[in-house]
Amino acid sequence: MFVTVQFPMADLRPFLEETGRLSSPPWPLAEPARHFVRSLGGVRKRRRGGLIEWIGEDVYCDVRSGIALNLTPDDFRQAGLRPLWRRYFATGGFRWPGVVTRMEVGFAARIPRSLPIGMLSVAARNMAELSINVPTSVAPEPRPAPLGACGPRMARLLLAATTSHSAPPSQNWWLRAGRPIALAEIPAGRGKGTATLAVQELHTLGVNGVDLPLWVLRYAPGTDRGELRRLRIHLWRIHQEREVLRIVLASCIQGLLDPATNPRLRDYLAEQSKRLGKASTEGFPQRELLNNAYQLDALVEPDELVKLRSILAELGPGLMHSVVSVAGPNAVRKAHTTNVIVYQSGGRMVVHEGSGQHVDVGGGTVGNIIGGDVDNSTLHGVQSVTDAWKTFTAGTDLKQLAEELAVLRVSLKQQAVTPEHDIVVAEVARAEVAAAADKPEEARSALGKAGTWAFGVATSIGAAVAAGAIKAATGL
Repeated sequence: MFVTVQFPMADLRPFLEETGRLSSPPWPLAEPARHFVRSLGGVRKRRRGGLIEWIGEDVYCDVRSGIALNLTPDDFRQAGLRPLWRRYFATGGFRWPGVVTRMEVGFAARIPRSLPIGMLSVAARNMAELSINVPTSVAPEPRPAPLGACGPRMARLLLAATTSHSAPPSQNWWLRAGRPIALAEIPAGRGKGTATLAVQELHTLGVNGVDLPLWVLRYAPGTDRGELRRLRIHLWRIHQEREVLRIVLASCIQGLLDPATNPRLRDYLAEQSKRLGKASTEGFPQRELLNNAYQLDALVEPDELVKLRSILAELGPGLMHSVVSVAGPNAVRKAHTTNVIVYQSGGRMVVHEGSGQHVDVGGGTVGNIIGGDVDNSTLHGVQSVTDAWKTFTAGTDLKQLAEELAVLRVSLKQQAVTPEHDIVVAEVARAEVAAAADKPEEARSALGKAGTWAFGVATSIGAAVAAGAIKAATGL
């Protein structure tokens, strides 16, 4: 099991003048064995490389020499946590390099695959109680800070380490820390299915009276580790990019940054709102993930959204619409809701909205997910995909379903433009043959891989039975 805590930070200095920001390392083009971050450590190449989808994931600064863990012999004895890395990443666009940054602290943990109730809370408590030693030159006081509350200290440390000694005094708001997040990656119980890549639970972790997101990612033993790694980095960057955008927008609302006079800032707002507004990134779901992962949270609060609109309205309706569409839709819907997201190979995602737990480090519990195919996953507090399919087929004529699937297949084939579309057409054809042969489980297996595109086309052409079958088979 791996447990990682991310501290996203926004370096706003590329949007400002005369800040004394050092030009080296030239993120995200820093070179290993040549560049280093003063007082923190050298630039290293990531052992398994980066991702084409996300620039800047191939190199990082090893900050173990600059940030010390305050360990005692009794630390982590219950959960068996072992520190693995302390890393600093920085990236950004051509006109705003180094704006999107993060610090991450990673651990390995000896936790059974079955994950007994309470064990994850024990691991969370151990992490929350771990303290970080930040150099006294940048800390307001010399005492170590708890891990979950040391984001501002890390931001001050980075600000001091990347600013010229001869520059005028820095302002703390130039480099701001966002909300940290924890990710626990756990092997799930053994299952027979192969379609499921991973199952993600979205929880709230109570640390010192502060609610932090906790993402629990479970994977089956036979999961493709390369694809799992791509998913992990994708989830990590989504949170990082979103938190940095939140900080930039807050700075605009507060009048610290002015997009009307700053072309680089306008470029950032346009590019990042476009990126986060996309339905998917290189095969991984994005818009739906953001809507479900952050349904209790908004980038900009409703009372501040009016002011943001007025600021952006002067720059044109296109930019205003792009930014507001990303910043505004995640309104509060349900308190303490835990969503369970099932990721399948090929970039498909099934969301189950349940009555989840508020996980507290003092002894809360986490629902258990058993690995394998979607059929074999026990989704606590929600109706499983299998139950939904049984309910659907109990009142449906499979011959009628086969007829509508035939119409849907033709329509999909006419609209297909990518190899992924062709795969969906093939799955619908397989479901059509199975339904005509009165084999509901084979039809369900095929339609479970059809995804939102097939569902949308079925709805648009009036194939209600086919649309209902896809919805029941995938959990849409």
